[in-house]
Amino acid sequence: MSRGVWMRLLLLLATAGITVPASAPDPMFGMISSPGYPVSYPNETESEWSLKVPQGYRVQLQFSYFEIEPSQRCIYDSLEVFTEGTSLGVFCGTVNGVLGNYPGDQLLISQNNSMNLKFKSDFSNEEEYVGFLAHYKAIDIDECSQTDGEDSICDQVCHNSLGSFFCSCRRGYKLQADGKSCEAQCEEFFDQVSGHLSSPEYPSAYPTKLSCNYSIRVESGFAISLEFVPPFDIEDHYEVHCPYDQLTVQYRNTQVGPLCGKVNPEPIDTQSNAVDIIFNTDGSGDNRGWKLFYSTDRIRCPDLMSVEHGTIAPWQDHYWYLDHVTYTCDVGYKIMQGEQELKSFAMLCQGDGSWDKGLIPTCQLTDCGVPEILPNGRFQTLTSSSVRNGYLSEIKYSCNERYQIETQGSGQYTCSMSREWMNNVVGVTIPYCAPVCGKPDHPLNRGTARIFGGSLAPPGSVPWQAFLTDRSRGERAGGVLLGDRWVLTAAHVFQPKGKARPSQEEMRRLRVYLGGTSVRRLVSGEGVPVELVHLHEGYDGLSEQYAHDLALVRLGRRVTLTEEVVPACLPPTAASALYAPALLGYVSGWGVTQDNRLADKLHYVGLPVAEQGECARAMERAQQAGRGGGSGGQRLSVTRGMFCAGTGLGLRDSCQGDSGGGFVVHQPESDSWFVTGIVSWGLGCGKEDTYGVYTRVSEYRDWIDNIMTTA
Repeated sequence: MSRGVWMRLLLLLATAGITVPASAPDPMFGMISSPGYPVSYPNETESEWSLKVPQGYRVQLQFSYFEIEPSQRCIYDSLEVFTEGTSLGVFCGTVNGVLGNYPGDQLLISQNNSMNLKFKSDFSNEEEYVGFLAHYKAIDIDECSQTDGEDSICDQVCHNSLGSFFCSCRRGYKLQADGKSCEAQCEEFFDQVSGHLSSPEYPSAYPTKLSCNYSIRVESGFAISLEFVPPFDIEDHYEVHCPYDQLTVQYRNTQVGPLCGKVNPEPIDTQSNAVDIIFNTDGSGDNRGWKLFYSTDRIRCPDLMSVEHGTIAPWQDHYWYLDHVTYTCDVGYKIMQGEQELKSFAMLCQGDGSWDKGLIPTCQLTDCGVPEILPNGRFQTLTSSSVRNGYLSEIKYSCNERYQIETQGSGQYTCSMSREWMNNVVGVTIPYCAPVCGKPDHPLNRGTARIFGGSLAPPGSVPWQAFLTDRSRGERAGGVLLGDRWVLTAAHVFQPKGKARPSQEEMRRLRVYLGGTSVRRLVSGEGVPVELVHLHEGYDGLSEQYAHDLALVRLGRRVTLTEEVVPACLPPTAASALYAPALLGYVSGWGVTQDNRLADKLHYVGLPVAEQGECARAMERAQQAGRGGGSGGQRLSVTRGMFCAGTGLGLRDSCQGDSGGGFVVHQPESDSWFVTGIVSWGLGCGKEDTYGVYTRVSEYRDWIDNIMTTA
């Protein structure tokens, strides 16, 4: 049942004059009234009330209305109030009456938490009297002002509270189990950043038989310092040091003391966040004791040495808990911790007074590492530092024989602060060693040597010659090496006339051989795989004409230039001098020789460039005479993208098996050999009044350059 319900029930019971059962909770206030109130009370009536409030309180009673028949000493009708058997008064009368004992606004207070009331009326009243209405409430008792016999209710300190009280003890004493007595017992704990502590009763004499332990604990990273406040007075003996009472200070693995006597101890810097102060006394003495002030500051870490070729930030003479430092090295130096290189380094002063990193770094000269290998080239060191390939060292790239640098810059690089080899023009990009074209070690002698009617090519005289073959199908053709990864040949090598354009997979069946003059010896080697074949878009294998008969083959890897592997040069777009009539050029290959056999050894022949109009007319006449032409009877035409070579006298010519091979000419001004034509078609081999027809390479220079730079 709630307290509010109990209060309402109590009011009803009080109004009815019924005694509250003992099991009900004692109310904090209430109301009582005479029988029949607010009408007159009956004659010959006796009523009693027992008022009770919670323990620790007194009952305070005050009348709101009072009218009981007045009489001398209230001998007729009366209301008597009791507390602990003692009467607080017998009351009767009216507000303006003379007779009786009218209570008025008087406050009636019990000695404890109960009060009793007794009402009686005699057999008659000359007038009608209403009776009384009274209210009561619980009021607090000040227990601390009371005594227990002659002694105070508490041994040392009394605290009054609402409805109760409690006792406490001064510092250095402990409240005992009876809740009143205090006994000297000093086990205290301090965790504030600063404070005072002292012996019990200081500066009065400390009690006997003490065993005190004062513990100071602060946050890790802070150190406690102690400073004693005079007077310092602990019992001593002039012959034996501290035999009676003694004070000791303990921290980490250190003990200061025992301390005693009258000399104030020196301040103690513990450099610890945990300190215990022990104070023991014997059974006698009247010394005043001691007092100290403790404070805290951040724990100090070991001082740092300056770093050579570097900086510590912030730089301070001393460092304390939570101080943070960062190491940086001068330009050109790197942070090293032992053998390990660090990107950055920072340290934190820890709570135990040590740095969180055990090994202090050093600044060592940076290095850029071994310079990148230059394909087909090398480098040499120009200047060096104290560290191999270190900061500001200089190197210079150069190309191997048969290669030349084709990028900007001098090829000279410096080890930079970013630890990269840097060129002031191209940055970190290393040079490119491009193959030198058209420079054979053993160039062809000018003469009348020939393929059909030609001679054997000496080793290294035609080092750009490529041999293309699909051995599974017995196909073979020629080509010309361009750079170190491309071969230029004829489109009809991959798509013969009357055949559909093959797939890349089919075209990749051919393998390319370089660097030799014997077919048998070449094909006994590994060869170079074909990665991709580009047939000129204008070439039509289903047409009988040979327009745009040109193909570019991208090799599966770069080839290394040697005495027998050298690329030919490409002619410029405007290269009329390289196609001048009567200019001698050379054709080489392993095609049909004069005795109608496929050659094993590389042959070559020297042929003059023919006058374009004369060639076209001669080829037209020969076809009219039935000496060759298209397989379908269509006459073949000499177009702008072609040129002719030969004497028209027969005997010397390129032939089957030489398709795709190059027609090369020597340019005296640059002492270089240029591939000006690719063997394309003819009317038989070495026939009189006919010429060999070649794809004019200069006409396709843009197409070739575009593929070689974007593929």
